[in-house]
Amino acid sequence: MIDSSALRITQDSEELEKQLPLKELTPQDSARQWLVLQQAFEGQLKDTEAIFAGDRREALVELQRHLKKLAEWQADNG
Repeated sequence: MIDSSALRITQDSEELEKQLPLKELTPQDSARQWLVLQQAFEGQLKDTEAIFAGDRREALVELQRHLKKLAEWQADNG
């Protein structure tokens, strides 16, 4: 698991890849990491909520679509 306290916030994709070896994360670690990022950006998300509300809503709908497919796949493949 990645120590979230050691993470630096960056927009450099190469630096981010070094910090977050995503291929090594379990789904649980990934969810924890998402929560860490959510907390780090909470203020910015609130400040831009009105501007990006539509885009975020569309992204959530797409995520739900993918999660539904995953659940169906898991049910079919035990």
